[in-house]
Amino acid sequence: MRKISEAQYKKIIKMFNDQVNKETSAMTIVLSSWGRNSELVKLENEASAKKEEFIKLFQ
Repeated sequence: MRKISEAQYKKIIKMFNDQVNKETSAMTIVLSSWGRNSELVKLENEASAKKEEFIKLFQ
């Protein structure tokens, strides 16, 4: 397995987090416009879990 530097690790995590945040933002707009505000908390929880699972890949 290839080793990565701490700077590369931080860059990868930041890029992944930014992508998840963009997806979450887009879905928030859609859900809000449909009046489905009750699903926003679920969306945020899923995004957080997705980020945590990705970070675990590097540990």
